[in-house]
Amino acid sequence: MTGTGADIDITGDVLTESYVQIASGSSSGTLTINNGHVYCNSLVVQEGSSDGTIIADNSNVYTRDDLELNGKRSTINIDGSYYGFMGSAKNFNMTSSIVINSDMNDSTLSISGKHAQIVEERR
Repeated sequence: MTGTGADIDITGDVLTESYVQIASGSSSGTLTINNGHVYCNSLVVQEGSSDGTIIADNSNVYTRDDLELNGKRSTINIDGSYYGFMGSAKNFNMTSSIVINSDMNDSTLSISGKHAQIVEERR
């Protein structure tokens, strides 16, 4: 999502091989996913954005790469569980982690489900 003051509200599942994100340069936007599962490479509030919010309401989030909170005065709220799927530890772009590069005095990351875990892929 990009722009100023943009609000997107999705009901149901979200599936992409790319990012679900508040893009750099965006401000005061809210992306809300209701009653579904989010499957993506990464869920991110990008550096260079401000006052961005991603809400997964009654939804689980599954990432192949990272969950990242990088924007100023930003929020990620997962009302459900988070699962990161760890790939090869030899390639950091193929491993999952929770990354916070935002000032936590004015930003928030909340995961309220039963699980927040990184799961290693077995091949």
